[in-house]
Amino acid sequence: MTTTAEPVVRYSPHKRRVNDLIHESLHPHLESEPIAFFCECPASRCFETVWLSAAEYESGRLGAHWTLRARGH
Repeated sequence: MTTTAEPVVRYSPHKRRVNDLIHESLHPHLESEPIAFFCECPASRCFETVWLSAAEYESGRLGAHWTLRARGH
């Protein structure tokens, strides 16, 4: 997992929405187990996965400039 301090516009809003839906649907069932989320880089052909627990995902979303990125993206 990597975090960035770039402006929030440097992510894919579609992938972020999918990640939010994944989190909403799996959170009650998989509190501490890893969940596969999509890399939110702006590349339209990137579908790399990033494994985080629901708690890690929620913690990251608290940061205004946090984006979920695969290593090297």
